[in-house]
Amino acid sequence: MKKRGKIQGILLLLAAFVFAQGKTVLLGQEHQHDKSREEYLIRKHERDRQRWHWQLPETVLNCIQVKEGMSVGDVGAGDGYFSIRMAKRVGSSGVVYANDIDAQALEELRSKCEKENLKNVRTILGSADDPKLPGGKLDIILLVNTFHYLENPVLFFEKIKHSLKPDGIFVVIQWDRVKMLPELHGWPDEDSSKYRKDLVPSTALKAGFELVKEENFLPVQSLHIFCIKQ
Repeated sequence: MKKRGKIQGILLLLAAFVFAQGKTVLLGQEHQHDKSREEYLIRKHERDRQRWHWQLPETVLNCIQVKEGMSVGDVGAGDGYFSIRMAKRVGSSGVVYANDIDAQALEELRSKCEKENLKNVRTILGSADDPKLPGGKLDIILLVNTFHYLENPVLFFEKIKHSLKPDGIFVVIQWDRVKMLPELHGWPDEDSSKYRKDLVPSTALKAGFELVKEENFLPVQSLHIFCIKQ
């Protein structure tokens, strides 16, 4: 138990370090405007290199059972932290639809796919209220660290629902305010309240989903798995 507690403490410290760099840095969604793109990419590479400590990407994909031959969606994919990993899992008989509203991030993802010879990733430039995924085709749709950015989350979730197969699942990974304390101490409530764990399932319910499972193995995030309400 002592060893486990020490490991968890290290993970939380690492997450706190990333969090301390600023909100947009922690969320992995920083799009640099006031400094050069080269400097931004150097910093982002270092963040991605360390991210596995708290994101546990392979454990996540094992949990949600991404398998060969599946059609999956990565909403808010950025330059492909999860998209690349899912593409390798679904293989040549599967496909990954990688969505974002940042065209430059998607261009970086396409460049990564070319370098790794991944031909099963389709990039989709969405809008603020519509990920523009293909209708009724996806086995799994993943939304990571993006929920708090949504202007109309119920409408957005409804769009996602229409892109799933009838037996498909929608997976939402989001920062958890309780797990992030005391790092959030001193934040205005209107900011920290965006990370309340109850917001994701309540939004999903309004959009026509039902909760299948909640997982709590991530150090600073919650993971919810939803299916379409029958």
